[in-house]
Amino acid sequence: MDTPLFLTFFLFAVQTAAGVAPMRWPEHKWLAGVIFWVSGAFALVCLAWWTTSNRETVMAIFEPRNFIAFGLLVAVVAFGYQQIQTPKSVEEAPPVKPTQSAVPAAPTQPALGSVLIPAKYYSSGDKERISELLFSASVAINRALPKVQAGLTQIAGGWDKPNEDIAPYLATIRDMQASIGELHTALFGKLIPDNTNYNSELNALLQPNDWGIEKMQIALNEYHNALTVFRDYQGVFHQQTSLPYDPSKRDNLVKLVTLARDNMVLNGDNNFRNWAGRCKLRIEETQKALR
Repeated sequence: MDTPLFLTFFLFAVQTAAGVAPMRWPEHKWLAGVIFWVSGAFALVCLAWWTTSNRETVMAIFEPRNFIAFGLLVAVVAFGYQQIQTPKSVEEAPPVKPTQSAVPAAPTQPALGSVLIPAKYYSSGDKERISELLFSASVAINRALPKVQAGLTQIAGGWDKPNEDIAPYLATIRDMQASIGELHTALFGKLIPDNTNYNSELNALLQPNDWGIEKMQIALNEYHNALTVFRDYQGVFHQQTSLPYDPSKRDNLVKLVTLARDNMVLNGDNNFRNWAGRCKLRIEETQKALR
């Protein structure tokens, strides 16, 4: 084996190593890129060197009959591949059942394990910092969760009693909104933006696309607006004593407020508590992985 051929095989091995390097050392992708381009350039130089020193062999390769043989080989391989793949794809196609309606697949739940990235190296300083961030997230969630649950107990019922004072209910909802808002700011307005080095881990932990906090905020706003309308209606009704009493108007408004309350419990509180529970599980699993 002469020197150019040896260098070609050697640099090909280096290119292969460069392709593996980003998986082993993701923080040194630039080094893998340099190795790839430098080794590729050297491989082309070696090929040119070999071509100039073996012109007769190169001219023999480029004879017309060799091109024809190569084209026929490609056609045969392509035809054989098509014959093998086409029946397989047809067989694997599931039968369509006309009686079943198309139902979109349910979204995949976020993983409940550790949020650490397996291929990423964590120094002792990284682990200490991530542990601090987990503690901060846990404190923020545990501070808001009891306040929201206590508020729900106070505003769940009783507002529909005749001449009931709605002001305390509205005040409790505003306190809940403040607690939810503080939690959102602490996590998505401070914790993630202030720790960009750990954005991947924090996003995997808090799952912003799960909308656990936002759904609760929207449900609380709708319930607050419904109760406000109900309170204003009571005030107007008491002032217009000359009008005949129509219980259906009040009953219809009670139904609307009840729908807003049920939506707050089912879509707001349930989603919020489920989101908080999943965050706690991920915090526990990540803390175990850091030990």
